[in-house]
Amino acid sequence: MQACNAQAAVDNESHLMVTHHVTQQTHDKREVAPTLKRLEEHEAELGRAEGLLADAGYYSADNVEACEQANITPCISNHREAHNVPLGEPAPGYSRRLEEADAVTKMAHRMNSAEGRGIYS
Repeated sequence: MQACNAQAAVDNESHLMVTHHVTQQTHDKREVAPTLKRLEEHEAELGRAEGLLADAGYYSADNVEACEQANITPCISNHREAHNVPLGEPAPGYSRRLEEADAVTKMAHRMNSAEGRGIYS
């Protein structure tokens, strides 16, 4: 069976598609880097992306770190989201100063905050 996996980057405010590509990768984990590359290629006409919002299918430590290296704030769910649930406990490592935390811990903390949950919803 032949199959393709279509990817799109959409502006969160206008809801317009700003980049797209089609791949034969069976899952989305390998598609953050190509999307970041396309966003960078179109930065002159689109402006610089400030953040990347993605579901759990895109989650990996490498993808979180790739966003951080591109100076793009990652908001990638690290688990399947339940809807309409109260905030849970702070992410592991929350007591450390966030400036000293690794990219994955920073993102987990951000995603578990009221602001992060609001962005993701």
